[in-house]
Parts: sequence; C-alpha cells; structure tokens
Amino acid sequence: MHAIKENDEQQIITCVFELPPPHRDTLAYFILHLQKVSQHSSSNKMPIENLARVLAPTIIGYSKRLPYKMAEEFTVNYNQTMILHRLLKLPSEFWRQFLEKNVSQFAAVEGRSSNYRTSPPFTSSSALSARQPHTYRTSFSPPPPPMPRS
Repeated sequence: MHAIKENDEQQIITCVFELPPPHRDTLAYFILHLQKVSQHSSSNKMPIENLARVLAPTIIGYSKRLPYKMAEEFTVNYNQTMILHRLLKLPSEFWRQFLEKNVSQFAAVEGRSSNYRTSPPFTSSSALSARQPHTYRTSFSPPPPPMPRS
C-alpha cells in the first residue's frame, strides 16, 4: 500500500515480481485485456478510472474477512481502486514480458512433445508484439534479493 500512496512505480513493479508466477502471469493477461478495453473508452465508456472503480473489489479483494465499519469500507474501497488504477497505468510492455516468457516456454515444451500435438502453439503474444516494438525499460527487471537483517 505504501508503494501506491507514494506513487512509486519501481516499488509497484517490485511487488508484481514478488507475486507467485502463476498469479503474476494471470494478472498480466488480465491487465493487458483491461488496458485494451480502456483504449476503446470513447465507445464503451470504460476508461481506466471506471475499470478500476468497478473491478477493484473483485480483483484486489479484501485483506480480512471481518465486516468493515462504514468508514473503513470507504477507505478499503478507495485503496483497492488505487491499487488497480496504478497497475493499469503500468506500461503494457511491462505486462507483455510475462506473456512472451510463457509463450516461449510453451513453444519449447510443444517442440519436445510434438508427437501428441493436436493444435498449433498459442501465438497471441506474437500478434501483440508484432504491433509494438520490443522496448523494455531497465526498471522492469526483477528486484534484487532482500538484504539480510542483522
């Protein structure tokens, strides 16, 4: 939450890299989809702000199961919305790197086990990357390991 309040993009990226890979990769697919939805906001009336407000409680969830008081619930909803909003504002190139990694791993597995392949390998990320050049900022690299506490 500190990274969101401080609007610290590098800390947000660090938090994404700390997610378990299946969760992070699923989030990447979902964020890319929502970014695509927001690109058509003139016709669907769903800019990033609306997407974050509507979907944040479902996607971000709650940190505890206890019922919240009215004031707490407002704060929790605001925080959920801000988290999703900041994730949606990260560049699509950042999220796309997780898809490309998965597709290349899938292709490697498919190449080793071609005797039972019944369909062509999944290639939607190559279609995505064909539209935009591969330019990654150095801030997208995984964070360094934590320093030992003394």
